[in-house]
Amino acid sequence: FKTAGGKPGTRHESNDATAEPTDPLPRRTTHEFWLLKILLSHDEILDWTRAHLHPEWIQNPVVREIVEHRLTIEDGHAVQPAAILHRVNSDQARSLVTETLAEERPIPNPQQQLIDLVTRFRNESLDLEIAELTRSINSPETPDTDQVGLIRERELLKSSKRAPLIPIVSEIS
Repeated sequence: FKTAGGKPGTRHESNDATAEPTDPLPRRTTHEFWLLKILLSHDEILDWTRAHLHPEWIQNPVVREIVEHRLTIEDGHAVQPAAILHRVNSDQARSLVTETLAEERPIPNPQQQLIDLVTRFRNESLDLEIAELTRSINSPETPDTDQVGLIRERELLKSSKRAPLIPIVSEIS
């Protein structure tokens, strides 16, 4: 990037409402990277993943977008990694797909690693929900009558963390 004078330098903040936000998207985690690596490299585990992974459990929006594309079925087949490059909405997503595919380290026991990763993402998502409920429970603005229900809900979420992954129930009858 260049300064107003055309020389390399620091980016100047703009008051222009159409300017892109300067906050970069969060960097993908190591766990998100390995989830992508497994999903982009192993077609045979995609059905299990569709049945057990809620994409909203993935915090990074770029990783979530790539996963959603990979789990899509078109004409009876999974969307292949090369096709994802043309479907994602950002250079960051294309770069991440390319980086993931270029990683040459083999993945021992990808099915078990996938189960572990999906369980981790579920539990992290539950932790965020539990923390939000705890804030609500402890808020002086929460009526006492609501606190009992919130406490029950929090305990249910805590027990869900200890449960094995269960398949997602299709809402289509």
